Amino acid sequence: MFVVLLVCLVVMRPSWGFQKGVITTGAVVLSLFGLTPAWRGLSARLGLRRCYLCTRGLVVTSP
Repeated sequence: MFVVLLVCLVVMRPSWGFQKGVITTGAVVLSLFGLTPAWRGLSARLGLRRCYLCTRGLVVTSP
């Protein structure tokens, strides 16, 4: 839905400055959505996040 909104804003507004702002904002937001799963997979593969079951509860490590 976010991508459709960005496309509509670019098509309906003839101003190039506005289009560059929308494209930049969209690229940043979409890259963050892409980097989140990539970071989760990489941190799991490298062992940066680990869960340990102790006698007093669960311990979760994080970077």
